[in-house]
Amino acid sequence: MIQVYASLGALPEAPRAQDALLDDLLARSIDVERPYGDQKDDIVDRFTRLYLQALLAHTGGNQTLAARLAGLDRTYLGRLLSKHGAGR
Repeated sequence: MIQVYASLGALPEAPRAQDALLDDLLARSIDVERPYGDQKDDIVDRFTRLYLQALLAHTGGNQTLAARLAGLDRTYLGRLLSKHGAGR
């Protein structure tokens, strides 16, 4: 660390605790006996569901505002909400 500081004039940033926690949780969820694609799809689906729930909570259920904040077309947001059951 001292050598890094001496050469760069700054210490490298420590990984954020939240990033480390996410990495740990993801690492523990890996099942090398299951195909990569299936596991990736499961994780993306879970993230999407949780993201949509948080987004709608943030906008008080206003889907037009939610679509704008998410950078999504309103129709596409509606399809995501239907698929992931987050609009209920």
